[in-house]
Amino acid sequence: IILVILLSAVTYLLSHRVPVEATILRTPGTLFQETAQGEIQNLYNIQVANKTWKNEEITLRLKNVTGKIVIISGQKLQVPQDGLAESAFFVRIPKDKINEQKTLLEIEVLANGKVIDVLKTTFFAPN
Repeated sequence: IILVILLSAVTYLLSHRVPVEATILRTPGTLFQETAQGEIQNLYNIQVANKTWKNEEITLRLKNVTGKIVIISGQKLQVPQDGLAESAFFVRIPKDKINEQKTLLEIEVLANGKVIDVLKTTFFAPN
């Protein structure tokens, strides 16, 4: 009976695991920067773990604010099968769209055009 319970638990956990997992963190020691185009930008790091047997193409999109994301390694992040990819990226928001010094951002992580996760982080701007 115990073996059947353990086998059922392992089967359930394997069938419900997330195939691609992403983590976003603000780069330590940096605040905001103002660009020549009048935008405020923050620097973030992303780490993506691919648990599938195929290569994944990851893109990022802002969900709750008007702005853009610029990935330093290009517009898309290539994650090898059963592998890990890391990159840095900027979030740029026009100065006139910022109302607070600290704004909650929701960033959609897309794998091959399909939303796989929505991550939350903060965006700092001047008063």
